[in-house]
Amino acid sequence: MTPSRALGQPAKPTRRRLAPVETKGALLERMGAWEVAECLGVERTNLQFIKDLPEPVEEVRATRLWLAEEFREFAKVYNLRRQARAAG
Repeated sequence: MTPSRALGQPAKPTRRRLAPVETKGALLERMGAWEVAECLGVERTNLQFIKDLPEPVEEVRATRLWLAEEFREFAKVYNLRRQARAAG
């Protein structure tokens, strides 16, 4: 246990870049829940409430994984809709 955990403080998340996946000769970057939430400007725990969230391409023990290129396209549309709602 780290000293910060012993004092009851939450541990800082460690962010690692996921290794790209090779598919038919192309390298595909993946994003985990932390990166997806950051891209959308929301808390990670709120991802479950976002409508039309793309399906993850893989799920590992710690997180769900999305293809970065596909998700960035979704994030552009999502953020535009969010700005439109905020504007009125």
